[in-house]
Amino acid sequence: MLAAGCSDSDDGQQPPNVSVVVANNVADSEGTVDVFAPNLNSRSGSFTSGSNEGIAFDSTGTLFQAGDNATFTGLRVFANFASRADGSAYTAGFDRQLDGAGGLTGGFAGKGIVVIDAIGRVVVADNAAGDIKLFSTTAGDGAVELAAITTAAAPWDVTYDAESDRLYAALVDGTVAIFDEFASDPTAGPDRSIFPIDGEGTQLSVNFHGLAKVGSQLVVTDVGDASVADDGQIFTLTDDGSVDGGITADARIVGSRTRLGNPVDLVLTGRTAIVAEKANDLVLTFNDVTSANGNVPPSYVRGQTKPESVALLMRSENLPADSSDINAPDSVTAVVVSTNPTPPESPFPGGTGDTGQILLLETDLSAEIGALDASAGGMLGTPARQLESIAVDTRGHAYVTYDNGSAGAANTGVLVANRVGARAGTAADVPSTDRLVAGATSELNAPKGIELVQSLGLMLVADNGTPAISAYGLEADGDSAPVFTVTDVGSASIWDLDYDPANDRLFVAATDGAVLVYDDFAASARGDAGAMVSRTILPASGGAQISVNLHGIVHVAESDQLILTDVGDAASAEDGQIFVIDNASSASGNVNVTVQIMGDQTQLGNPVDVAFDGAAIFVAEKSNDVVLRYDNILSLSGTLNAAADAQIAVTKPESVSLTR
Repeated sequence: MLAAGCSDSDDGQQPPNVSVVVANNVADSEGTVDVFAPNLNSRSGSFTSGSNEGIAFDSTGTLFQAGDNATFTGLRVFANFASRADGSAYTAGFDRQLDGAGGLTGGFAGKGIVVIDAIGRVVVADNAAGDIKLFSTTAGDGAVELAAITTAAAPWDVTYDAESDRLYAALVDGTVAIFDEFASDPTAGPDRSIFPIDGEGTQLSVNFHGLAKVGSQLVVTDVGDASVADDGQIFTLTDDGSVDGGITADARIVGSRTRLGNPVDLVLTGRTAIVAEKANDLVLTFNDVTSANGNVPPSYVRGQTKPESVALLMRSENLPADSSDINAPDSVTAVVVSTNPTPPESPFPGGTGDTGQILLLETDLSAEIGALDASAGGMLGTPARQLESIAVDTRGHAYVTYDNGSAGAANTGVLVANRVGARAGTAADVPSTDRLVAGATSELNAPKGIELVQSLGLMLVADNGTPAISAYGLEADGDSAPVFTVTDVGSASIWDLDYDPANDRLFVAATDGAVLVYDDFAASARGDAGAMVSRTILPASGGAQISVNLHGIVHVAESDQLILTDVGDAASAEDGQIFVIDNASSASGNVNVTVQIMGDQTQLGNPVDVAFDGAAIFVAEKSNDVVLRYDNILSLSGTLNAAADAQIAVTKPESVSLTR
């Protein structure tokens, strides 16, 4: 075996300048994943995943891995993988797994996988069952597949081209199954199949395994006879959207100099292929793979014991902005509102209508798009679930805090609902699609505001009842304990919170009218002393405090401003306020607001939550049953008694978020 990081190519080339993740499948091992950064010359860390097959990242840097080893069969999901420490491991409660409640054990051999965020599905090539399985990307432990598509031969790998909406599957008979318009019907069988042929029409491929796509070209690895260590190949095939059957390959790499025996997987960076060569314990790269022909040596060779799958590392600094940090109105497709009317039936006399609804509204508030029922049923069987705060992540999944009218861990939790923007007219909390974070270990009492921090892999929950700030893994599932809890929350209770990832600063809205500011929040929260309030901000006018009972909060990072809502006396339907405060990162004590919206023209009584799209704010005004929109909020100044620029009637809106 070559020493790690050595090249035996003719020209001694170095590896591509990308960070690479390699999953290993060593016999009798529990399963590890190695990270090579900044390139394959340097192994920067090793992670014990407990799984051993295909790996794939979603758009947020969350890692999915299939497994079929002696200790685990199913899928595991690892939050914020790029930041995991060397030597760390799968952590229940921070990460999660899907094993069909044990139902997948013994009958599942997931190999290659691909995550399709646009439909909220992870697609798995199940080699043992001879089919392609679709799982929800938000499902919890015990989930089973939502669909299974039988293929002509057993699949080994899958890849998806979003631009053409095509799924490709590498089959062990040396063919590629093609699913046209896959997202429109992700349960339909393949439409076409292609394979490479010679001039006589004879099939050249034997046993396809890994595949990837660049432009209109597919690059596919062929392991040949799995017991032979020198018969591997790599083909490049063009799919013009209509080809079917045998086609002439654009390129074919084969021969003794290639070092190919069992090339089980590959990933592309540009037109350079990074190949997991399992039989010969190597990771190989081939430059210009789509035009390389014949018995060509690899551009770079690295020793690696039993590599099974390869992927390019997704880093947190390359991630889309969290939903609370949106700064481009044209990226928003809908306003998402959780509602919380008291249920009309016993034991809730005097109720006002359907509770537990997630509404989708047009961004101009001209109409309701549809509703998703999240009131009850499913995994906990909670009757009349009453929704609290809602936050939609960059993938379109909603995280919703809830209770059933009572406090305590037995009555509260967080619902994670898959792709809410595409589910109008249906119900949430669907087994094998959505999941709950709930139970005695969660320690939730009366959860309100929720903030999603993808860069930390955390959701932060403002627990109004304890009171405390509880942090959970974004991939937490079931009865999960907090990663940490912050109990220094001032002298009153808290309602909402917003995190500034660039500066590691947390802003919290308290019910005594104060904003609690935590500098170096994440760094200190994990320490022995925990996070402590660094200072407080009190909205003021003429130096005197004017805030009473803060609820909604948004920190605008670009301008370093705070947007706050104040419900005043919760029993009054006419004393609500909206504030804007400048220089939030350094403000302290009584701080004069630059904008104060209040008065009889505003309809502000209990403005319980606020969302910001980069220009306008959307306000959940609960006491007056309306969602309001104020345009160009940061361009306003002074004290204003002005009607909103748009509004729509909504029964008891509790929280508001935005989806893209």
